[in-house]
Amino acid sequence: MSLHPAIKALVEQPIDAIGLTAVSSVASALEDVAVASDLIQRPEHSKALNAVLKKTMSILNNRTKNFALRLACLECLYRLSQPSISSFRTGLLCNTVNDMDKSVEEMLSRTGPNAAATEALASAWEMFTVLVFRFSDYNTSVCRLLLQHTSDGDVGTMVQTLLRVVVQHRDRCEWPLLLAALQTLYGLTVSSTYYTAEDGAEAPPQGRRGSQILTFTVESFQDKIAVLLATLRDQRVLEQLFASLRLSWHDSTHNRSPAALAQGCAESMALGALGRPDVAHTVTTVTKEQQMELLNWLSALKLVCRAVHNMVEFSRDPKVANELRTRLLSDPGSHDFLAAALVPAVTAAIQTWSIDVAALQTRSDAFASSASVKHSLLMAGVGLLRFVRFTLYKPTVGFTPAFLTSMERLTQQIQREEPRLRTQYAGMQLMLLTVECLANMNATAITTPVNLADVYQSLLATISADKTYCSLSNSYHDGTGAAEGQVAASASAPSTRTMMTVAEWFILCLREEESPFCEAGTLDTGNASVQLLHRFFSAEEAVLQETEERVAELVALESQLETLQNFLLLMTLTELLNGMPDTGLERLTRQGASGGSATNGRETPATTTPSRKSKPKRKKGANHPAEFVCDLTGKLMREPVVLKNGHRFECDALQNVIDQVGHVDPISGEAIDEAVEVDEGLQQQIAAYRVQLAANRKV
Repeated sequence: MSLHPAIKALVEQPIDAIGLTAVSSVASALEDVAVASDLIQRPEHSKALNAVLKKTMSILNNRTKNFALRLACLECLYRLSQPSISSFRTGLLCNTVNDMDKSVEEMLSRTGPNAAATEALASAWEMFTVLVFRFSDYNTSVCRLLLQHTSDGDVGTMVQTLLRVVVQHRDRCEWPLLLAALQTLYGLTVSSTYYTAEDGAEAPPQGRRGSQILTFTVESFQDKIAVLLATLRDQRVLEQLFASLRLSWHDSTHNRSPAALAQGCAESMALGALGRPDVAHTVTTVTKEQQMELLNWLSALKLVCRAVHNMVEFSRDPKVANELRTRLLSDPGSHDFLAAALVPAVTAAIQTWSIDVAALQTRSDAFASSASVKHSLLMAGVGLLRFVRFTLYKPTVGFTPAFLTSMERLTQQIQREEPRLRTQYAGMQLMLLTVECLANMNATAITTPVNLADVYQSLLATISADKTYCSLSNSYHDGTGAAEGQVAASASAPSTRTMMTVAEWFILCLREEESPFCEAGTLDTGNASVQLLHRFFSAEEAVLQETEERVAELVALESQLETLQNFLLLMTLTELLNGMPDTGLERLTRQGASGGSATNGRETPATTTPSRKSKPKRKKGANHPAEFVCDLTGKLMREPVVLKNGHRFECDALQNVIDQVGHVDPISGEAIDEAVEVDEGLQQQIAAYRVQLAANRKV
């Protein structure tokens, strides 16, 4: 192919004579990926390529040139980065871009006098960011540092730029770029991005166990979180992001590949029926390409959900988090995202995992994935459902028929897959989270347009009736001697003393739930779905709470559960920070449960129904400072209320009691003759403590 006329004209012109028309013509020509690829790859065009790079960079660095001309030069460099030619991106293009001087930073940091200028600046930021991602081979650390430097540390500008990258490049299916942008966005919500627990550490103040962070450092991080939350609210960042992801999911599930694929810009396989919850359960085979597409999707969605979780977790003002949740549920687009993308992604992950497990059981090599991939599928579902649970906590508006339908199909799938999910810790978490989401919705009260009450009750009946003895594991093992199961399981079979029924494991996991956005763990509530849940599992609660002979065993099982939780957290964080599953952790997760997993058909004897006021033998918040833990729920508080008698309660938990029985202390039963107000001082201490925990764990 001969040299494009516009490029030829630019090469032949003296640099001082080059104007906006000439550069814009080149940028327009390079928009065709075939033209850009030809210029980069053909040896006879090497001189022309070098001339284009040299001249555009020279003009871009010239602060005397007008903004429009310099922006067109930046666009030329951006267009040249489109072809997936790694040697060029990380070689000649990288060397060229590294010659950018301070004048480019000044150009990007200017303020637009009107809407058109503001849009042009946003476009410049977008192209600059994409350029950095591509020439650094999608190195998120490099891009984040450059963005921080160029934006003078303004996380609001950074998040808007990253959002624009994701939205504007939706049609290209350039997964490395999209994941890098989302991973960088996630990184802005992690304390270790800005400092570690050891940075400038001094002796911790009295009363702060394990604290190694200076107060001003914690406060500065919380300031950044506050800016991020304000940007999300003012610029409707999440709403735009959700809309973009929903459209992309629709494209993938309906086999309509983006036009960019025809030009060879990216490689992507449509999910097809796997991504549609109404027919996902009928899918019996998944190609490796579809599996990779799904893993990319799960990584992207998980990064978004985890970023929102961190902002809520580390915010010093819980009211902002409540406003965020209310705003999302009030937005029809967010409902569409949950119904048409997020919940279907969980369904697709479970179905893909199930197909893989079935292949393992039949010793079929047609679809044999590594253990880390299996973990990734289930853990991604866990992460997404935690976000769904958060959005559904204390809803202030109704639910769309589409969302109710998606939840119905997810519930039905969980019930179908219960025999396989039950011996996996992550599988048990999926079962638990689905129930918690339905309880938050008060599914018992929803009978139209979708009869969610019936599927909720049916799921509870299935789990509570499962008296199969088992030991949870972090690797699949069905007791049939499947090869991978034998490797994953412990060398010795689990003893009966370390085994419980599936129903008992389920209620134990519910007892250990520490999320403040969960109705299901609270007995004193007017939520009919929660009451139904506890009626179904009354026998199991009696076994765990009242049988003194099993106290020692229960402590050991809870310790085992903590180990499994830690392994799950470690795997999840590694995936979030690395962007892909870490096979190096597979060895650790294989040791996650003592004795692996096994099953038999023994039934547990019937026991008496426990008192509704009985309390767990061990509080969930035992690892936290006592003054930060709710005396009623055992959870780390977000909005603490301290009564005159010293009892501390989460505001929501205390309000539930007040709504049910009046103004009484849930612990002492005494009447409360004081206003129920959040202790703001204690609230700030707990908010800082959450950041300290995360920094010490390098979350």
